[in-house]
Amino acid sequence: MAVLALPGSAQAAQANTATGEAQARVVAALSVDALDALDFGVVVGRATTGGTVAVDPAGGAPRYGGGAIAACGAGVPCAAAHPARFAVHGEAGRVYLVSVPESLVVSGDGQGPVLTVDALAVLAHTPGPTGNAGLLDAQGTDTFSVGGTLTVPADAPAARYRLTIPLIVTYG
Repeated sequence: MAVLALPGSAQAAQANTATGEAQARVVAALSVDALDALDFGVVVGRATTGGTVAVDPAGGAPRYGGGAIAACGAGVPCAAAHPARFAVHGEAGRVYLVSVPESLVVSGDGQGPVLTVDALAVLAHTPGPTGNAGLLDAQGTDTFSVGGTLTVPADAPAARYRLTIPLIVTYG
């Protein structure tokens, strides 16, 4: 059985009201600019065996494995392999996180076998609390690099291979 409280009754006197607060803090939006593309250089793949080219996000010389070798050398100029570089802008003093896929595939000029890029790794100029995190400086900027490993199959034809690396950058 339901009991209704009438105005002026003891039950109506027990009702109470309160107020609360709502807060929000708006921070500067993150933006990312591509500075350099991830470049595995010019690679020769032996016809009988596949190979790999690893580019460290910290830079340095690429590491070749299996049947993959550098096509450039003494007296043969070509672009050097290097990691991708990005600039990130946002709220000063905040941690940001960079997410990259585990693996990507690409075919040369839209034909032939696919090449795999995996072991993608992120290195922030000003490291944050985890490997894929960075810290924005007093001006709200930082840079980070992305490296990875390219797998070249034995039957890869000569072609220019390109792909887009999707990145997600968020506050941490």
